[in-house]
Amino acid sequence: MKCIYCGATIDDDRLYCPECKREVQLVPDYNIMDDEYLKQLMEEEAGRKDRAASGESEDEPIDFTRDTDKEDEQEYEPNRSKPAHKVKKKKKSQKKKLIIIAVLVILAVVAMVCAAILYKINRDNYNSFDYQVSKAEAAAEAGDTDSAISYYERALKLDKNNLEVRIDLGNLYMSIEDWDSALLMFEEAINLDDSSVDAYIGLLSVYEAQGDYDKISGIRDEIDDITILNALSDYLVDAPEFSLEGGTYDEAIVVALTSSDDCIIYYTTDGTDPVTYGKKYTSSFTYDSDGTYYIYAVCINENGVCSETVSEKYVIDLAAPGTPVVSPEGGNYVTETEITISVPDGCTAYYTWDGTDPNVSSTEYTGPFTIPVGSNVLSVIIVDNTTEKMSSIYRSNYTYYEQ
Repeated sequence: MKCIYCGATIDDDRLYCPECKREVQLVPDYNIMDDEYLKQLMEEEAGRKDRAASGESEDEPIDFTRDTDKEDEQEYEPNRSKPAHKVKKKKKSQKKKLIIIAVLVILAVVAMVCAAILYKINRDNYNSFDYQVSKAEAAAEAGDTDSAISYYERALKLDKNNLEVRIDLGNLYMSIEDWDSALLMFEEAINLDDSSVDAYIGLLSVYEAQGDYDKISGIRDEIDDITILNALSDYLVDAPEFSLEGGTYDEAIVVALTSSDDCIIYYTTDGTDPVTYGKKYTSSFTYDSDGTYYIYAVCINENGVCSETVSEKYVIDLAAPGTPVVSPEGGNYVTETEITISVPDGCTAYYTWDGTDPNVSSTEYTGPFTIPVGSNVLSVIIVDNTTEKMSSIYRSNYTYYEQ
């Protein structure tokens, strides 16, 4: 073992230190330095009170150049007395060390508390939808697109059904030409709210950027809301307009097609798709014969974007000429009398005197003719030269006998 007073090595069977001659301490856990330090404190306190009573200065400058460790060693040298000023300096040095340690402990505690507070704030912000959105908006405004996308993606995880975040995120993806991600955001937004104009505008913007005009054309067929269609007018092509509404007509008609966007018009008349099988429209349609007619038409702009396909049905059932107007009417006549038939423009009149039904092979009326002698039945029809439709038959008995 070692001597607790001078540090010399002592054999286990010795009772006194061979160097300082002090008795060996048999209680291993007991430290005589504690008693010595306590005794010094008590002596110093008594000295302080004495000096205070005598008016002497209590403090004196500390010489930091002194080797306190050597003084500590000397303090425990055997049979050597310790001056009071050395004990006081040792105490102040130890007190200073304790203060430094206390300050360091306080600073460590404060640092831990601050770290805990910052951790809680960061955790709360990480789980705050509004915070993530505000950071995303600030980053986007500053031009930091990557950070803005990261914040928006985190916000979307916190609120999976948020429409506005999807639209903003879709626009950011477009800005870096990530078309697939942008398309996904706008499609999800439309699924959440199919009345969102901004979502449709974003979707069409992606299609336009990719040159996918077929999908732009197809969007019109999916939208029933006229408000949305009007809002998307910059992306969609207006359909051609017909000069005459479909319906049934009893006279010849002329139908023209026009485009408000000065687009090319394509049409078919057999019911097939004008986008695929259409002919380029160049002139109007004339329908002057009985029948049912169909026109299917579409407008296509310079980018290949098609309007919706529109169609009209026209039924032509031309009216036959009216019943012939004959003058004079049938009756008994005793003088020679001429008969006149009123013939409309574009028509021809035919007649017989033997009571048979007239047709185009009968006598053609070219001007007034006299009533033949005797009792005769005049039959007259009017034939439309274009449609060949016949009027109903005028029939009347004329009797003429000379006197």
